[in-house]
Amino acid sequence: MSGWRHSGTVVIVATGVAAMVLLARWRNEHRVLDPQAPEESPDVAPPRAASPSLIAAPITVPVAPLAAELEGAVPRRYGSLDRRIDVPGHDRKSIAFALRRGPLDVSFHGSVAQVATTVRYALKAWYDPPLLPEVGGSCGGDPSGTDPRLRLIVSGPITVDRDWHLATRSRVSALRPASSEPRDRCTVTFLDIDLTDELVEGARSFLDAHAEALDSAAAHVDLRRRFAAWWATLQEPIELADSLWLVMQPESVTRGPVTGLGDSVRIALAMRARPTVLMGPRPSLPVVALPPLDTGMVTPSLDVLVDARAGYDAASRFLQRELGGVEVAEMGRTVRLDSLRIYGIGGGRLALEVRVSGDVKARLFLTGTPRVDPTTGRISIPDLEFDVHTRDLVFATVSWLRADALRQLLRSRAEWPGADVLGWVRARLVEGLNRDLSDELRVSGQVDEVRILGVVATKQALVVRASARGTAALSVVQGGS
Repeated sequence: MSGWRHSGTVVIVATGVAAMVLLARWRNEHRVLDPQAPEESPDVAPPRAASPSLIAAPITVPVAPLAAELEGAVPRRYGSLDRRIDVPGHDRKSIAFALRRGPLDVSFHGSVAQVATTVRYALKAWYDPPLLPEVGGSCGGDPSGTDPRLRLIVSGPITVDRDWHLATRSRVSALRPASSEPRDRCTVTFLDIDLTDELVEGARSFLDAHAEALDSAAAHVDLRRRFAAWWATLQEPIELADSLWLVMQPESVTRGPVTGLGDSVRIALAMRARPTVLMGPRPSLPVVALPPLDTGMVTPSLDVLVDARAGYDAASRFLQRELGGVEVAEMGRTVRLDSLRIYGIGGGRLALEVRVSGDVKARLFLTGTPRVDPTTGRISIPDLEFDVHTRDLVFATVSWLRADALRQLLRSRAEWPGADVLGWVRARLVEGLNRDLSDELRVSGQVDEVRILGVVATKQALVVRASARGTAALSVVQGGS
């Protein structure tokens, strides 16, 4: 039994001596514990914006072009004094008339377009009495130009169709003598018959026959060419700063109500888009053709997705200031944090390289996934864990450095502020949303709220995703066509 005890003591002593020799040899030969760096993975793409924004884009069309189209489409003269027309309900009466309209006055009342004009006319009337020769008379046609007059008003709702043309449904809303004066009545004196009402009915027939001409004239006002140019402008990246771009990425256009506004017509449009702020070289985006016009509710809002890229150098400097020189006690031994460096390893994960000295000199690697506190904006790595290569080498050589205390320290304090992203996003967007986009088009807007949505680690930088809510509108610059 004593021999066995002696043998065991010898084994324990020998083992201890061997361990001390190995540790001394490791200290002399290796000097620094230097595990293999963490393996890298492909980057993961940040998720796309969940829903598009609706940006107000009203078009203001001057009335003058519409009036010119109507002037060319509606005949200035109608009827002939050489063509007789039977008077309904009067078998022995017939008339012939000729109309000459004046200039068209185009105006808007809410969403209703109104075209008014004064019509001068001349009339001939015939009466075929029983057993007597036919007799006739006339009114108007005086060379002095004192023909009787009618006041005509045609009105109808106006809108824009899917092909970007104005569309109306015209009807005669008023047709009456231009005044109560005798000159605007048509009385055939030799018969002592007032034929003004018959003439009004004849004129109404004329106008009803040409209502489609009025609608066709409005349809010639083609908005596609004008808005297609603006649409192309909106697809151009807006430079906010050096290597910083706001892209609207328009997708569709929705039409709201059409209303009159002084000497113009205002068409409420809203552009559905996915505005995003990008960093890097000028983005090259696919060109999207102007789509057909949709209809629906137009409630403008703005929700801009911003990917703010933060370099790892700044985060590393912050961690170095906060943790450099901190000492950690572990199983009666002490290590000091000499330097800290953070970088991306793909797959949305970060690596934290920590160089320590003291009872052991080593380069250690921990990995984890960054998280952001949406309230404070602080970025942390709450799941930091020793990388597999670091863990295996540490456990095999310096078992006391299992580093629970070190890991907990880094988990709790390896964080840095991202709140300045909020102010940066707001300032850049306010600047980008209030400017002339071209000689014709201006964007104006405001930012009401900025909030951090999340953070994604790429190999090149830390991408802080933020959302900015507000409103934006497009308008035609004074003097633009």
